[in-house]
Amino acid sequence: MENSDYTIIGIGRLIGDFYYRRDERNSLVDGGGSVWNILFYCSQLGKKCYAIGSCGNDKLGEICINSLKLAGIDINRIVVEDRNTDRVFIQLYDNGETNNTISVSYTHLRAHETRRHL
Repeated sequence: MENSDYTIIGIGRLIGDFYYRRDERNSLVDGGGSVWNILFYCSQLGKKCYAIGSCGNDKLGEICINSLKLAGIDINRIVVEDRNTDRVFIQLYDNGETNNTISVSYTHLRAHETRRHL
């Protein structure tokens, strides 16, 4: 059943992805996390997407918000908090595989706090 009127809403904390190769000094930094990745691809398919969540008031939080904004996702319900943005370090292998080696979480969006994000 095809319907272009669907609206997609993602709820959660924004996470910064650091992609790196073990033998290189450079890394790629981008907004990430499974909820936001899904919103990104739904937005690319022409769906109206809204993000409800939080991130830190650091450079990484800014990168995460900008990556959603550039994808056409409504970011008006993202709350910037006085903390560091959560991050995950992902090792890239030559064969295209990945490995989440370290995940750093500074806070969690709790269900009872979601009301203030709406």
